[in-house]
Formats: sequence, C-alpha cells, structure tokens
Amino acid sequence: MTVEPETIKAYLENPIKAIEDAKKNVYTETDIQVMIDDVYKQLDPSYKNLGPYQKLIFGWSMNAPKMLMSQNYLDEVIKPFIKKVNSELNWQLRTPADFMK
Repeated sequence: MTVEPETIKAYLENPIKAIEDAKKNVYTETDIQVMIDDVYKQLDPSYKNLGPYQKLIFGWSMNAPKMLMSQNYLDEVIKPFIKKVNSELNWQLRTPADFMK
C-alpha cells in the first residue's frame, strides 16, 4: 500500500499515530519500511530527482538536500521514529545508514 507524503510526515513527527494505525492494521511493517526507505532515498544528497518529501520536510524544493540537513533529519526524526515503533510493536524496521560517515 502506498503511504501519502503528508501521512508520512505526520507519522515521522508523531510516532504514536503510526503505532495506533499499525495496531488497527492500516499499515503493515513492510509499508512503513518502504516509506522510510523512500524518504531516505529522497534525502540522500546523491539523489538527483526532486521528491515530495523535500518540500514537506525542508520547506522548499532543491535538487539535492544539503548533507548536514539530511543527516540532522535522519538523526533527530527518522531514527527516533524507528526506535519507538520497533519497541512498541516489536517490529524490525531497518535504520538507514548515515549520510555523513
């Protein structure tokens, strides 16, 4: 199932909503992993196409997100989201690799 960009942003900002919807079988673990992978791909500075998440997350569209902003979003939003959802639902969502190694 495809998750809409606005729903993805809402889930990342409020993991409790994602957990509630998962418990109601609105989305599965696979759906959420695909969502995370898609957001990560579009935040990757080497990704050349504009995606819907760049404008939602950063407030503007750019050809490739700046490395520091992407890493910051990964550290402060995506990783805590994954950790909370995994612990609450006993899922095994994969954490994406850091942009800045």
